[in-house]
Parts: sequence; structure tokens; C-alpha cells
Amino acid sequence: MAMNLDEAIDLAVSGKFPPDDVRVNGHGFFVRALVGSDLLAEGETGYLRHTHIGKDDRIFYSINDIDKSNGTFTAKITRIQFRGPFNSGTRKFGPVGVTIGGLLGATGIGVETGAALAAISKFLEDFDLQHFFDGDFVSAAVIIINKIGRRMAKK
Repeated sequence: MAMNLDEAIDLAVSGKFPPDDVRVNGHGFFVRALVGSDLLAEGETGYLRHTHIGKDDRIFYSINDIDKSNGTFTAKITRIQFRGPFNSGTRKFGPVGVTIGGLLGATGIGVETGAALAAISKFLEDFDLQHFFDGDFVSAAVIIINKIGRRMAKK
């Protein structure tokens, strides 16, 4: 049974593992606790597990430049680790990631979000077969990551 997204984010930000997945735009995700993990590379804040047939894909992200006085932050997807039955491996997004939001304060959505999703979608064309089965899970992940950023930047 899926849990409420805001409750899962509150648990993750407080360093706890939410007991169940969340559903966003028809996709299931496990929001992992924001605690040290040997899976995280330098500069990464956390990761999401996208549920599907086989091992779950992992979407790694960073949230930086947090300013609680005005609720701003910068959120980036740094890499996606495909662990599905048709494609596997990790794809990194440049040396610093693809900015997906946080630059407009409380809205949590940056002006470049649409362009970032277009760049990520183009990047994912290499994974056409898996994308066919999994659908557009990246845009759902962007919603979760931006909500995590907003929660971290909350007073």
C-alpha cells in the first residue's frame, strides 16, 4: 500500500526510512532516508528507487544552496542507475548533474525544469526498450526531488 508523499519525505528528511513506497503520476518510488549511504557519490544528497519488474532503478540527486530564510535551493539529478531486465548500468549527467529545479523559491520549480527534462529524455533514448516498459518515470522523480528540496529549505 502506497503512503502519502509528504509523510514519506518528512521521514526521509529526518533520517528515517519510509515503510512503504509512494505513487507519483502512476509510478512507484521508495524515498530513501537522507542519511549517509555507501551508494551515494560525493556531493549526492540521496536517491529514489523506482519500482518496476526486476531490480529497482535508482535516481540519485543533490540538493544544495539551501537558504531557509527565503526557501530556495538548487536540485539536480546526478545519475540514474538502470537495473531493469532490459538495460543496466549507470548513466551520469556531466560532472555536476542536470539542474531540475529549486531556483524560484517556494514553488520549488526552476525555469529550466522543462529544458532539463527534455535533455534527460534525449539522454534516455539509449534506453528505449526499458523506457517503453517503464514510461516517463523521470518527470515523476523530479516532482519528488523538488518536494524534498522544498522540505529541506523550509524554515
